[in-house]
Amino acid sequence: MNIINRNIQKYLYIMNIYIIIINLFISIPISSVEIVFPSGDAFLVEIISEDSRTYKVKYKENIYTIPKNDLEKIDLLKQGKDRSYTYLDFNLKDGSKIKGIVAEENTVEYIIQSELGFVTISKSSLKGDLPDTKKSASFDPKYSFSEPLIPETRIGIFCSNMISSSIPVISRSGGLYLEPSYFKYSKFQFGYKLQYDSFKNKSDYNILHNQFYLQYPIKFANPLLDFYFQIGGGFSDISYKSNYENHSGLEGSFLLESGWQGWKWNNLYSRISIKTIGIKEQSGIIFLNGIEFGIGIRL
Repeated sequence: MNIINRNIQKYLYIMNIYIIIINLFISIPISSVEIVFPSGDAFLVEIISEDSRTYKVKYKENIYTIPKNDLEKIDLLKQGKDRSYTYLDFNLKDGSKIKGIVAEENTVEYIIQSELGFVTISKSSLKGDLPDTKKSASFDPKYSFSEPLIPETRIGIFCSNMISSSIPVISRSGGLYLEPSYFKYSKFQFGYKLQYDSFKNKSDYNILHNQFYLQYPIKFANPLLDFYFQIGGGFSDISYKSNYENHSGLEGSFLLESGWQGWKWNNLYSRISIKTIGIKEQSGIIFLNGIEFGIGIRL
């Protein structure tokens, strides 16, 4: 039995490290991309959704619908938020051509950020008129999306299986959560989660978690690639019963969760996630790790 417990503890230790690394990795904002029009105007935007013909993007709290054919390119590797600039063509007297963004300008030269890196170009080496470096990029009003983004309240139920080195059985767990639309700031959604864990063995452990969390979305151009990261805390009511001892108490706890919510049908959606709940006791922190499956509705 001791060997089994040691193996479980080793497995849970590795699983804790794995979950925390995934949580930290996918919390990096990667939904912003660069879109470039044939005019050279470029914008760092957030892609909300995509179909076969158009992108729906968010730029400075405004929504735009852009036909794919109207774009010169889209760069998924460029990161940032709500920035605009213009790619200019610099034609040199020797017949060569450089395209890039003006990083710096003085009376005699330009410093250009191009695909090859930063390049210094003397104004006297340019052929024809000098480019208009004062031009500012702006969205054409025809791309404006008239329907405003309406915040959604989300309510869901879920079931899960949790495991812990302190309790060598798998739990039967379930609960519900609420994410009110009026508790949202920028991309961060505030939520509340109630979860009940029941561990049945020679002894019974029952844990009721009450936790408040912040949720950060991680979305890609493909609407199926819709992920999220949660971090939160609260308290857990622990009840322990055996033939020889009864114990109950209220302890502080924290939550780390990473999940996928790309499947949607009308107002319904599903969530699949991996999560860690840590409960602070006098003897140390009890880690509960598990997988969660749920379904919710957008109101």
